[in-house]
Amino acid sequence: MIDTTIRSHVDLLARARFALKGLPEPHSMAARQLLAELTAAERGMAMGGLPWPITVHVGVIEHRHGANLYAAYTRAALDRDLAGFCREYWSELPGGNEAPPSDDGAAVSAYFVRHDQDGLTCEQTTLEPPSGLWASDAPIQLERGRYCVLSTAHITVSTADLISLWSTWPPNSRPLDIAASVRGWFVPTRPPEDIYAAQLPPDLAALMAFGRDGGFDHVLLDCDGDETDGLKTHDW
Repeated sequence: MIDTTIRSHVDLLARARFALKGLPEPHSMAARQLLAELTAAERGMAMGGLPWPITVHVGVIEHRHGANLYAAYTRAALDRDLAGFCREYWSELPGGNEAPPSDDGAAVSAYFVRHDQDGLTCEQTTLEPPSGLWASDAPIQLERGRYCVLSTAHITVSTADLISLWSTWPPNSRPLDIAASVRGWFVPTRPPEDIYAAQLPPDLAALMAFGRDGGFDHVLLDCDGDETDGLKTHDW
């Protein structure tokens, strides 16, 4: 089953942006523009904004206790919700001992034709995305990145010793720009320069590839991090 949640779309945009950044010399005008638009779309989706206008169907039932408000993407879905109210109070209708229609629209129509107090108002409206939320030239106040947290069990003891050593070297001497944390290390997922690529142990290279495929800029290796079936585990 395809995941269609907002989070899945944010992840998809991040993976596309990260893949484009990883291409050799992605500095053409078209590439820069596409990166800017992907970044804006990722930011807008992460903030919960609508990427495009959507039409919704709204219904208001006024009754003796007040009013009920319903909203749905389709009229059929709205009728289903409205019919739930109508069937609940069907017994208040004259001759309400009879069963309500099985069709939602017919049940709603019959209820409000026969009820002498309750009223129904329905309309269709369009929700617009917030202005500027998805603009590629919208100001970015802070640079953002994405990382995932994984268990240090996904690397061997020898690899842990190696990256711990690298983290103490001067930045311009490290094969990877490793940063030590309290219980592990931040590992960048972008492949190193060719002259350093051969120095990567296979388990570390696999970990970085896993992060890239997920659209992450870094992997935080933590002794209390989660394990994933996508990588081998090692006993320490």
